[in-house]
This record gives sequence, C-alpha cells and structure tokens, in this order.
Amino acid sequence: MTKYRNKLPQRNEGFFLTDGGLETTLIFHEGLELPDFAAFHLLKDDAGYEALRNYYNTYVVLARDYEVGLVLESPTWRSNPDWGKRLGYSESELAAANRKAIELLVEIRNQYETDTTPMVISGCVGPRGDGYNPTTRMSAEEAQQYHAAQIGVFRDTGADMVTAITINYVEEAIGITQAAQAAGMPVAISFTVETDGNLPTGQTLKEAIESVDAATNHAPVYYMISCAHPTHFAEALNSNEPWVERIGGLRANASTRSHAELNDSAELDEGNPAELGRQHRELFTKLTNLRVLGGCCGTDHRHVEEICKATIATDKQGKRTLVVKTIDLPNRVSLNYAEQGDPSGLPVIFLHGVTDSWRSFEPVLPHLPDSIHAFAITQRGHDDLSHPAAGYRYHDFTVDVEAFMDALNLKAAVLVGHSLGSAVAQRFAIDYPERVLGLALVATFDNLTKNPEVQELYDSAIATLTEPVDEGIIREFQQSTLAQPVPPEFFEMVVEESKKVPARVWQATFAGFLAEDFSAERHKIKAPTLIIWGDHDTFCLRSDQDMLLATIADSQLVIYRGAGHALHWEQPEQFTADLLDFLESLNKLQRNELSPAA
Repeated sequence: MTKYRNKLPQRNEGFFLTDGGLETTLIFHEGLELPDFAAFHLLKDDAGYEALRNYYNTYVVLARDYEVGLVLESPTWRSNPDWGKRLGYSESELAAANRKAIELLVEIRNQYETDTTPMVISGCVGPRGDGYNPTTRMSAEEAQQYHAAQIGVFRDTGADMVTAITINYVEEAIGITQAAQAAGMPVAISFTVETDGNLPTGQTLKEAIESVDAATNHAPVYYMISCAHPTHFAEALNSNEPWVERIGGLRANASTRSHAELNDSAELDEGNPAELGRQHRELFTKLTNLRVLGGCCGTDHRHVEEICKATIATDKQGKRTLVVKTIDLPNRVSLNYAEQGDPSGLPVIFLHGVTDSWRSFEPVLPHLPDSIHAFAITQRGHDDLSHPAAGYRYHDFTVDVEAFMDALNLKAAVLVGHSLGSAVAQRFAIDYPERVLGLALVATFDNLTKNPEVQELYDSAIATLTEPVDEGIIREFQQSTLAQPVPPEFFEMVVEESKKVPARVWQATFAGFLAEDFSAERHKIKAPTLIIWGDHDTFCLRSDQDMLLATIADSQLVIYRGAGHALHWEQPEQFTADLLDFLESLNKLQRNELSPAA
C-alpha cells in the first residue's frame, strides 16, 4: 500500500531532504563495484542490499536530527531496459530489481519514520541514454512507451511518486511525465544543465519547463535541477517569472567542473561542502518554492548536512521550520536573514545588537508559535556576506529595514530590537511610523552621546582595533553583556559570529552610536512599545528606561531581576513569554480597531 501518493507532503508541509550522490559515494567511499553506475545491481545479493540500506540510513539519521522530511529515492536510475540489457538482465529480472528497490525503502520507512520526519518513497527514473549527453533522442511518444514499463512496476509497489533525474532534453521529460500520468503516479522532473545554465541541447531551463508544462497541462508536481553546481545555474534563475516558481528541489554537484571534465576525471571532486551550503542559502531568495534538498555527483552526507546548517533549522518540537535566506537589496547591500512561521501570521522583525547576527535570537525563535511570521535579520556589515565601506549610522540601518520590508511585501511589522537593534527600531518608528505595528526595545539606551561606559569602551578598545579583531577582545566584550550564565556552546557561537565583523565595522558602528542623538524626536513614536531591561545591565541604566517611558507615549517597562544586557540569552523563555503577551495585546488592539462600533 502506498502512503502519500494522493497527497505528497513535500508540496506544502515544510522541508525535505533527499540523499546525495549515491553512485559516487558507493564507488569512491565504499569501494563498491557499480558497472555502468548501476546501483540497482547491488540488490542481487545480501551484501549489496545491506550496503544500500546503510547508505540510506545515513540520511535517515540526518533528517531525523534536523526534524525534516525525507524523500527516499530508489537506486534505480539505471534500471531501464537499455541499461538493464547491457548488464544481462531480462525483462522480468529488471522488473524484480525495481520492485526490490522499493521494498527496501518501504522497510526503512516502516522502521524509522516519525511524525516530524515523514518519508516519501520515490521511484527513480533515469535517462535512456547518457546522463550528460543526449546522443540518442526520442520523441515524446517514444519516451512514454520506453519508460512506461519501469513506471508501471513502481505503480504496483509502495512508491508514492516517480522522480526523473538528470533528464537532458525536453521530449524525454514529456514522455516520462505522460507515462506517469497514464500510471496514475505523481511525477517530478529533474533537468540537468551545463555550465551556462542551459540543457545540453542548448535549451534554457525556462523553455524546458514551459514546454513540458504546456505539453502535459502542468502535470509534474514540481521540477528539480540536478547534476550541476549552483554556480552553473544561479544566474538562470534571476527571474520572477512563473516557471521559476515551479522549481521545488535541488540535487547539485559538489564540483564546479563541467560534465565533460567530470567524465574524464579518474578522481572524485568533493568540492567544498560548507561553500555549497552557503550557495544553497543564496538560492533560497530565488527559489521561493524550494522544498527538497539533496545532492548529486561528488556529494555525500557531509554536503547535505552543510546545506541543512546553512538553510534549515527546526524548533525542538519539530512543529515548524526556520529557513535561512539571503536577500540582495536595491541599495546593493546583501543581508542574511532567518524566517519562520505562517506567512499569514503577524510579521515580526528581530534586529540584533552590535557585532551579533540573526543568530542572537536563536534562543527565542524556537518558542514562538506558528502564528508569528518571524524575520531575524543580520544587519549590514555583521556577517561574512556584505561589508559596505561606509554607512553605519542609524539612518543607514533603517533604510535597509525599509528595503527589506519592501522586497518581502511587508506593509507593516512589529520591530523587536536588542541594543543597537533597539536604536534602529526607534529610528525606524520615527521615520516610518505607518509601517510599525509595535516596538519591543530590549536593553536600550536613552542617548549614547552621553553614555560614559560606552565612550570608555570605544576609547580604550574599539578605536584601536586592527584586523583581524583579536578573539580575546571579542570574548571580553560579549562576556561583559552577561550577568547570568548561558550555554557554553551558544556563547562560542556568538563569538564565532562576532569574528565575522571587520574591525572597521566595529569602529564605524560605535562611532555612529556616539555621534547621533535622536532623543528629542522620540516623542514622534506613536506605536505601542514594550521596554525590557535587566537591572544588572552594565551599559543601559535605569535612568535610560525612565526617559524612554517619559518620551514614548504608549510604553510600558518590564524589569528582569538579576539579568544583564543580553537578557534574551539569559532568560529566553521568560523573554518570549513577555514578548508574546505584548504581541497578543497588539492583536487585540487591531481586532478592536477593525470591529464595527457597538
């Protein structure tokens, strides 16, 4: 019995992993013989069967660790009539191999599937000919007839869908789609491209996807790109046209080499797993419906895990997925940001403190309900992505926030700011009052131009920084923000994030603090405002909080006893509870404003 054939969860239920380069892993890492790259050939004996099971179990563990779904792709890329005949398989033996491949995946799903890691079983279909070079081409009708036998076998097993991988010309993609339609099987089509982002035939991805959709009435559930490095196809995706939205999965190569170069190489090119992860993060801004992530030639579980680290995280309950993305703003500033929650929920933008990143809010985000559409931004200069030569005054940061909201079509949002972020949030509320639903100001100042502690810090440590910033200074600075202990691994992450900030950004940002005073304009803030302060904060004083209360009309103060400047790290659960109470009061206010008069 199939489980998901009538409702594939990866279409609308979060993110799914799939495996990496099956054949290259088995050959180069496991030392197994795969004639003609035919992994299904291992099913002929118990040792090969167990080798495949162990391979898939690696990705089961990864998916469960990250609490995301898993598409179990069968090892049948080569088990079609032509390739089977080359290996000595009869028609009946080939059908048996295809059935046995699905039976293996059903066993794995029955043993390891959980509520937070649903497992979809996909029957993998490969091209009739070479995966890199369409030397022999079929018509769509011929391709349908050719692939119908394998797809028909999958139909009568526990396979939930069919995925055609490394398809290199349109007619074969149409024929496979039509064969799947005839069999009543959902189908995904994964095209491969050359270094110029086009199919080996020279056809563009746009033309290929639109042609298949036109011929099959948009039958594929989604499209994928496989067996190509992100640098080969990223530019081809610079479009807001509907065809880009049809791409739902990626199985990229580890190597930047061309197909011809890979074909001629006797050694495995593993590329750079961490860099591959970062490149996937950048692709998220282009591919808004990207849901399935895996790898192809040269990749293994390390590459897929780096993709997870760069793009996917989940809360402890596995109820929702947080995605890390990159956005290029019109002002030529690129920002990393994390997003989670229901897109129809209350938009809340989190702005971190100086030298931190979006990860400053990692202790908070897991506690937010799905009804909060959260965006945690890494502000300009504060990561390894974008370090503008100038522009670190409050106005510059607020312009970025406005451009970010415009790019994501956010008419208005709640702003939650910590330290530097709280000043940016205030400046934004003064300059763009119609776009602020509410403010939560955490560890905020009245006027840094008159703050002797910050001036002393700048004069004694910040002004004389050189590249790279000494790790001891970073540790001392971050430790000074704490009055209570935080998990050691979190503190180490904070230090690593701060190391990404160049000395000149430290200096320019602190200089901006000390030069600008907008306290006389604070009365212009009309949005409801929550002020949260720790009474052991060595930077922000109680007098600062009293001035904020006096100058922001609709404001309230919550004091955390024994907490320091980074109170949301020290007491994340209490902080989130207080924030949610505030957000709920905003929701009630909005509902009252929209309700008809009694």
